[in-house]
Amino acid sequence: MKRLLLVCITLVLVWSGGISLGADQDVIDENNEFGGRTLEISNQDGSFVRVYYDDDEIKIKSETVFTIDYPVENGLDMIIDYFAFDKKVKEERIYSNRFAEETLIKKTIDYFDRFADPLTNAAIIKTENHFLDAYNGYNVIYREKGLKTKIEWFYPLNIDGIEKNVIYFDEKEIGIKVESFYTEKTTREKGYQRRVYFNEYSPSKYFRKARQEMYYTDAFAEQNNGASKQIDVFHYSSGNDFEVETHWFNKKGEKIPGPVDLNRNEE
Repeated sequence: MKRLLLVCITLVLVWSGGISLGADQDVIDENNEFGGRTLEISNQDGSFVRVYYDDDEIKIKSETVFTIDYPVENGLDMIIDYFAFDKKVKEERIYSNRFAEETLIKKTIDYFDRFADPLTNAAIIKTENHFLDAYNGYNVIYREKGLKTKIEWFYPLNIDGIEKNVIYFDEKEIGIKVESFYTEKTTREKGYQRRVYFNEYSPSKYFRKARQEMYYTDAFAEQNNGASKQIDVFHYSSGNDFEVETHWFNKKGEKIPGPVDLNRNEE
């Protein structure tokens, strides 16, 4: 039975392009982390694939490790696929240092809807990009029916300024809303903790900021006439010239006279 299974696995991998004809294969573990066997297939070009099964001989994970020469042409060091009920639900692509230095992305993770057609963009519901420089953090792209709906950018090593940005997209994948969350240090020193701004197209199709909302801490409000929220409305005239109309509100949503000369919105 095991021999028959190995033959079937080999045929499937050859058909899907996972290995080349004449590849060597071995069972390298009879009791892996999933309670089943691990099969290793060595290709003639030096690359190899490890396939992990559970104790019911159901495929759980596969790792494809490429040769040293492969990243020069394709940028990939390794691909890790995860499966649920024989359907791929997650794929990690780890890039070579040379490729990462050009794109700034070291690792990309795609999450799949196992009920969607795997050959279409609609199958990918979420993508993570982890950057080469840890200071740049990582982002998460969300999709529905193949269209980008939201991107979250995380900056875990940032001390000043913005800790997280969230960009929301319309049905044409245009970023119409941006929400920013500030670091603890910035919130403590400046008083603002969140900003939201909305974009629009002008009659001449110029993409511009239409409205901005700033949210302040209770400590800031106590020292600034109860100011908890600020709304800026942008009025445009000729070209890119604009004027800003500012309104202030307290925690109850009541309009109030606002503080002056705050040197705000520096980020």
